[in-house]
Amino acid sequence: MVAWGGFFPALKIVAVGTEKIDMNFDMNLTSGRFAKFYLCFVALSGVATACGNSSNFAGSPKANAQGNALGRPIEGAEEGELVRKSFPREQAKGKVDVTWLLDTSGSMNNEIQIVKSNLKSFVQSLSGRTDVKVNMLADQAFLNSLGDSLGNLVTAVKMPIGSTDSLKVHVAGLKQKRVPVRADARQIIVVVSDDNAGFVHSGNYLTQVSPFLGSQNPVLYGFVATPQSKCSIARVGKEYQTLADMTGGKIYDICAVDWSDYFAQLSESVTSLVDVELQLESVPGMESEVLRVLVGDRELPAGTYEVENGKIKIKADKFKPDDNDEIVVETRKTRRKAGTR
Repeated sequence: MVAWGGFFPALKIVAVGTEKIDMNFDMNLTSGRFAKFYLCFVALSGVATACGNSSNFAGSPKANAQGNALGRPIEGAEEGELVRKSFPREQAKGKVDVTWLLDTSGSMNNEIQIVKSNLKSFVQSLSGRTDVKVNMLADQAFLNSLGDSLGNLVTAVKMPIGSTDSLKVHVAGLKQKRVPVRADARQIIVVVSDDNAGFVHSGNYLTQVSPFLGSQNPVLYGFVATPQSKCSIARVGKEYQTLADMTGGKIYDICAVDWSDYFAQLSESVTSLVDVELQLESVPGMESEVLRVLVGDRELPAGTYEVENGKIKIKADKFKPDDNDEIVVETRKTRRKAGTR
């Protein structure tokens, strides 16, 4: 009979004769790091031999095709097993559709040029952190002026918008299926007008668009006239202010000379509304206990994400990964309790 300890004094292996003993155990290392060891001991003529492999979860091993750094297919995961799943950067972007409603009436020439000057940087800012698609509703002249500089991120929708028609035109575009909508994307509406809403307003707009935009109300932002505006305007955009308050959006003063800060604020605000959802692998009879979420080499604090229905939801503004960062989720498989799904 042979006793073996060495580097692991808390472990005692006893082997008799030529019996092969397979050991599978988890060890909690320093600084919250996890390691998994597969050991086998074969006692031949009183000699114990250790063999197998290990994987240090605090390092940066790449997951295999099944998403498990330990090399074991996830569908074969055992209770208590640690699983490391990697998500490519592109897969970790939450979806958001941003629909611009641009009043192109005669009094809006200056504002139209400001939107055109800032649109590209706005789209690029969002595309770095979200899966964004932009719909631009405007007249043909403005759409032609955009050219191809924004590629396939912007869908040009030729629907001219008059002074009080922004919301009305949006409803019509949805009903006519001219405005693309992704059912699983957060919906953002941006109005640019120096007038107030008319026939479609804060009292009936959400009811009319909700059948087309999924379960969540859109969030409305506006570059519109406010009571503090100090330039030539048609009317204060009271209806847009009301809708922004109702949906959690924001209003920016259309009379401001420089809109660059407004566009930066808009980008940050939109990003903060977009949840990134990462699907965890399902194993029959098992649940996934999330141990850590890593962005590149950085661990996210537990309060920045939540686990629900087999998915991890992360606010896009909480992790701001670099373009090449992978999102890595470390989980432990636990037996599902009776009566739960």
